[in-house]
Amino acid sequence: MKKHILLLFIALISFGIFGCNKEIPEYTVEEAFSLMNDAIDNYLNAESLSLEYFGEYAASNYNNSEIMSVKMKNMNSTDLIGKVKMEITENDTFFTSQVDYSEGIIYTYRLMDDTEDFSKKATEYLEYQNLYQSFLKSTCDYAQTRNVQIVVDTDTLTVNFEYHQDLVEDTFFVSNVMQSVSFATVSITLTHDAKLLSFIVTYDATISSVVGTESYQVNILKLDQYIIIDQLSNSQKTNYVEVTTDES
Repeated sequence: MKKHILLLFIALISFGIFGCNKEIPEYTVEEAFSLMNDAIDNYLNAESLSLEYFGEYAASNYNNSEIMSVKMKNMNSTDLIGKVKMEITENDTFFTSQVDYSEGIIYTYRLMDDTEDFSKKATEYLEYQNLYQSFLKSTCDYAQTRNVQIVVDTDTLTVNFEYHQDLVEDTFFVSNVMQSVSFATVSITLTHDAKLLSFIVTYDATISSVVGTESYQVNILKLDQYIIIDQLSNSQKTNYVEVTTDES
């Protein structure tokens, strides 16, 4: 009797170990790339998102690093609400900034060397949304890639590739002070149901004839999920001074 119970126990344990194992999906490179583009489309068409951004540009004469937290909801509508918090280091200068958006107005707070600056400006919602969603602007053209590799596990798919320099600016974030960019090295991770999780982009870029390296990583914390955004109160908004487009 004890032997039968022991065998039953072993069988149950074995089923628990092996029966719960997930299978690793199989993809061709083209199938993986297509699913990646579906995930990018879902990101671009999201109604709400929360993400964190880590970026750095390094050259012999200039270094810039940024840490950013981005939250937006009611996207692609005039009811857009957003809050972006930034920590920025330019060479030896450090400052923090918070950029809120509601009811068609951008509220920008900046703190540097114990000096605070408050400004506000009427702005179309798409200008704000596109700026803080611009780390990834469009799907990728498979025909313009090289060295495509995929890594698959039970939960995620990662697509690694190099992307043609002529399309980098249209697809990823490129600062308007950069005169030229190289092929980009890209790594995009997603779930098997086309939910974007993270992406890393690296490329060489020229600023004032000096070549440096731009590299950034974005982690998607929430996409089309309930997001709480702590909005400015009416009393807080009175601290902000309106500026014109030329002044901002």
